[in-house]
This record gives sequence, structure tokens and C-alpha cells, in this order.
Amino acid sequence: MLSLLLGRPLALVRAELGLELAGLPAFDQGFEALGKFDSKNFTKVKFPVQLGEAQNDADGLIGYFTDDPETHISGAFYPASGATGTTYQRAIEYGHALALDLEAPLAVTLLMDPRAKVHAVTGLLPKKAVTLPARVSSAAKSAKGAFFQVAPLVSPGGIVSMPKPSDDYGKWSWAYRPQVTGWQEVENVSATADQAGFAPQPQQLSEGWLKLHMNPLAILNFWVKEGTLEVQPKTNITLGWTLSGGNRVSLSAIEDGQKPARLEEWTSSPLREQCRVHVAAKTTYVLVLEDKDGNRSEKRLTIAIKGTNGHA
Repeated sequence: MLSLLLGRPLALVRAELGLELAGLPAFDQGFEALGKFDSKNFTKVKFPVQLGEAQNDADGLIGYFTDDPETHISGAFYPASGATGTTYQRAIEYGHALALDLEAPLAVTLLMDPRAKVHAVTGLLPKKAVTLPARVSSAAKSAKGAFFQVAPLVSPGGIVSMPKPSDDYGKWSWAYRPQVTGWQEVENVSATADQAGFAPQPQQLSEGWLKLHMNPLAILNFWVKEGTLEVQPKTNITLGWTLSGGNRVSLSAIEDGQKPARLEEWTSSPLREQCRVHVAAKTTYVLVLEDKDGNRSEKRLTIAIKGTNGHA
């Protein structure tokens, strides 16, 4: 899957945690303490704070560092609350809880998904969730390009020619630097054939990046789980598919040249990724994936009947 190559965007964020009172702290109202406003050091009481919720899909915190107020050097990395793993002293320490009072805010450095929330749990107040400013989170959400370095590329006369990856995820282009200070992009990447040959132009070495402009949604695969595209009449088969993005998927059937007939439609998350169908005659199944912005992806699969002239 493409996510194994791309991962997800991460942000290194400076933050402060603080506790505030809705007014003045309660103080000793005894006769001897009159006029002293003595809170008995209540404002210095340390309250535990847990950052992040590793089991919550809506929480984007990977972990955090705390700052030494004297040396200003970050110490161990503390994974989000609820995460489990092997602890390495002064390097990675699980199960850490911060201690926070009412007098001084605590500086931390968060490693987080900029598109998600970070939750703070104190046991004293309702759970608090914060997000990055919209200009940051929206930039991460709208990032649709990914780069893969290619070096060296051997091609005739500087033409960009290489085995091109699948277009299921989006459109590929070639980005390179003709000069140190500038970029140039070639929109069309020529796919090489499986037969090698000598071109009339001299071969050149070049280096650059394959750029993938990702589709907002895609049907990555559409297949028959029984493994055949030719069946006996009146046979039940299972159609399967793999989706990327989208919030509505529908399956239609076109039987022997007739008008398309809608079989099923799914809008609940997670979207369905298989369907059992009955094949009585040669049928073309049409799978359509859509989103709320009007983007659309379509794939077709034809099932033939054994003993006829139809072809899958």
C-alpha cells in the first residue's frame, strides 16, 4: 500500500501546559490569618497530567519531550499515554505523567499529526483537546504530492523514460534541477518496454525525483474472489475491491447489453469492500467510488458465461 512509502505528515510543535483558577484561590479565613490571604501553598500542589490517548483514533500525539528549565535541553522521549513498548532509560520512557501546578506553565515539545487533536487528561478537569491553527492543519490535509528520488536515470537524449509505476494512486511526473537554484517538471513520463534497444541519441545520466500527484480517491483493485472471470450460468460469486478515500461506493450491473441496474450502495464508514452477486448471463459490473466534493473513480469487470462466445 502507498501508505507504507509515504507514511503520514508529522509536526514538531512547541506548546505550554498550564492550570488556571476561575478567580482567587481559597485562603485561610481564621482570625490569626486575617489579611494574609494564605492559601496554604495550594497553588504549588502538583496535579498529574497525561498527554495523548494512544488508543483513540482521533488523537494525533506520537509523543513529547519536556524541557529542563536550567539547561534547556530536552530529556527522554515520552510516547503518548496508553502506548506500550520497551523502555530505555533517558531515551524512550513509557507511562510518563507530567506534574503541573497553578504557578508555572510547563513547556513541552510535541511530535504529532498536524491534522488531528491532542488530548490532555488531568483527573481534575474535563478532558481537554486542542488542535493546531487552521492554516497549519489545512496545509497538511491539502498536501497531495509525494516525491521519490531516482538516481541515476539512464535515458536517450535526456528523454525521461523509465518503468512507470501504476497510475492507480495518481499522476506521475518527473522533477529535476537544471540549475542549482531552479526546478523544472516534466509532465509526461515515457514508460519503457520490456525489450531493450539502442536509441539513435546518446545515452545520458540524470537524477531527479518521481513526483506523484495523488488522487483524492481511487478504486485500487476490483476482482472476483473465486479467481475466475468465466462461470456457469446461475452462479453466485463474490466481487471484492480495495478503496482509497471516498465516502460513497455503489455497484451496478449491465447484463447482456441492457441498461445499468443499481445493485447496492454503501455510505456508512467503513465502506463495504465486497459483495455477493448472482450471475445468470454475461454481465459487466460497474463499481463507482465518490466523495462529497464530486470526485469520482470507476472500474468495470466483465463476467462471461462458459460455453458462449463472450470474453471476459
